Amino acid sequence: MNNKTKNWIIGGTALVVAGGVLLGATSEQDIKPVKIKNDKVEIEIGDVVADEMMPEFEISKWDKEAKLKVYAKGKDAKEKKNPKVEDGKYKFEYADEDIVFYEIEDGFEFEIILKKKPSVNVWSFDIESENLDFLYQRELTQKDIDDGLRQPENVAGSYAVYHKTKRNHVLGQTNYGTGKFGHIYYPYLIDDDGWKVRAEDFKIENGIMRIVAPQDFLDNAVYPVVIDPIFGNNTIGGNSVTNSNHIWEYSDSPEFDGALESVTFYNVDEGANCDVAVAVYDTSDNLVAGSSLPTTNWVNATDWFTRSLESTPQISSAATYRIAVWYECSQQRISVDLSSAGFGRELERTYSGGSWPSSITWDPPKGWGFSIYATYTVTEAAKVPAIELPGGGNIDIKGNLELR
Repeated sequence: MNNKTKNWIIGGTALVVAGGVLLGATSEQDIKPVKIKNDKVEIEIGDVVADEMMPEFEISKWDKEAKLKVYAKGKDAKEKKNPKVEDGKYKFEYADEDIVFYEIEDGFEFEIILKKKPSVNVWSFDIESENLDFLYQRELTQKDIDDGLRQPENVAGSYAVYHKTKRNHVLGQTNYGTGKFGHIYYPYLIDDDGWKVRAEDFKIENGIMRIVAPQDFLDNAVYPVVIDPIFGNNTIGGNSVTNSNHIWEYSDSPEFDGALESVTFYNVDEGANCDVAVAVYDTSDNLVAGSSLPTTNWVNATDWFTRSLESTPQISSAATYRIAVWYECSQQRISVDLSSAGFGRELERTYSGGSWPSSITWDPPKGWGFSIYATYTVTEAAKVPAIELPGGGNIDIKGNLELR
């Protein structure tokens, strides 16, 4: 049967541009490391620094501010090995397994293919990261389910990957959105007859990604077998929650002082027109600004939606704010990752179509990180001027600058 299932996907439209860059070679040759880049993501395949084609890759976003590198054969046991190129696929061949890179319609795949029954049932891969947090997505409890959460099977036990410190969008600067870098989904193993099982265990700890296969599967599988962890380029939450008569919030501090403009959220469509309003509260739970209610600007698709605020109040980088959404109906859902215990408050409140409450007493935090972020402009006092050079030109400073 055809065993070319989706695995090790570095997904999303960000990689569709790879075509002629990655798949240009048609025969065995001294293939050099490859870079794939557009305005959202950059992929490096092979050891770009050493200019050697190795079975490794690095994903970076936001002008290389955040990076994730995976060594398929272990960084301490590198083996330079030019791949074969077959039907546009790069194959690194070893005694007991193959490593295959190739482009798909909406992404890029990295497969580990076991040629025969292995002597072990544990695979470990070195991972290096920069400015990233890995948020473990535990399996839902019955209380989570009763509260309206849904979780795809491959999200349970997976990792949502976020920028360590940044989210939101300063107009004219990098749009970090929710701050989500991507998602590493729980791995599966698939044999040549299509038998698919969930890995026995999956952990990312101390720079190691560890996959444990069920021994019964390895004993009885028809080889070759594909190990199938998926690297998704998704920037939305892996779970979702129903919205009827609820106000959801996510707390965050802006990087700069500025003026609020709008709130953006990710909606999961379930087949009905739904009115949605947004607002921002301070940590004293008083209303800072909100959008008008009702909007009659329906939410009726699985996509990002943006709502402007009725006013553009000043916000401070020294303060924390609660970014909130309020849904009219239950036929739409908002995406969410399971986050730290201090995030994700709710309030049960019937959608009135009138105005936002002037103050709110929230329920205790749920540990849910909603796919919500704010857009704001930076005030003149917070802007960093360019440094003029004596001979003309200037230096643009990016990042944080403390003036004393």
